[in-house]
Amino acid sequence: RQQGYALLFENGWGDGSAVAQPGFICVAKRDPNNESAPKAAILAVRGTASVHDVATDVRAFPAPFPPPPQHDPADPECAWTAVSGTFAFAGMARAAQWLYDETAPALFALAAAGTDIILTGHSLGAGVASLLTVMLRNGLDERGLQNARVKCYGFATPACVDRALAEQA
Repeated sequence: RQQGYALLFENGWGDGSAVAQPGFICVAKRDPNNESAPKAAILAVRGTASVHDVATDVRAFPAPFPPPPQHDPADPECAWTAVSGTFAFAGMARAAQWLYDETAPALFALAAAGTDIILTGHSLGAGVASLLTVMLRNGLDERGLQNARVKCYGFATPACVDRALAEQA
C-alpha cells in the first residue's frame, strides 16, 4: 500500500509481455468516507518496453474497431468485420481486446459499486488505454451503467484511430 493505493491486479508489468499483451497494473484508492468501496481505480498500461511491444507497435495497418461482439480471442484466425465502420491500428486494437478480456469483469464490478475508473498509459500504453476506454464505455452502456465515470489520460498517445472513431469518442 503506497499513498493510500492498494494493488488490485497486474500482469507483465516488470517481467515482460507477449505480442499484443502489454504490461498493466490496476490499483485502487479507498474512499475515506466509505471504506467498503474504492473511490477510484486506476488501470495503467505500460508503454513500449520489450521486443514484443515493438511488434505490437508496428502492426499499424487498419483493423475494424471496436471488434464484433462474437469475437473469439482464442481463435487467432478470427476475422474481424467492420461493425461500426471505424478502424484502429491492428496491434493496439488486438492489445485493447486482450486487455478488455483480462480486466473488464473486475472494472465493471468496480463501476457498478460507484468506483471511478481511470485509465492511463504512455505511447503504446496510451493508445491501448484509449481504445480500451471506448470498449469499456460501450460495455457499461450495455449493462445499464451509463452514469459510471470512466476517464482516460494518455501521454504521447499515438494517432491510432481513424477520423470517424476519433469523432465518436
